[in-house]
Amino acid sequence: MDFTIPQEVEEIKKRVRDFVDNFAIPAEIHYDYDHGRMPEKITEELRKKLRISDFGLPIFQNRKEDLV
Repeated sequence: MDFTIPQEVEEIKKRVRDFVDNFAIPAEIHYDYDHGRMPEKITEELRKKLRISDFGLPIFQNRKEDLV
């Protein structure tokens, strides 16, 4: 059996890792521990960046507020 990860999957892994390293992790400083959530403004900014990055994630394609 060949367990080699296809090149296109490696590229997706790199893009996801870059997004997490450059946007998601730095946004953690805004986490609101008193309310147990990320402020909506920060969440919305991350969603916009996800759309721009064109990951094509179904969760962001099916939510009405994300289609605006």
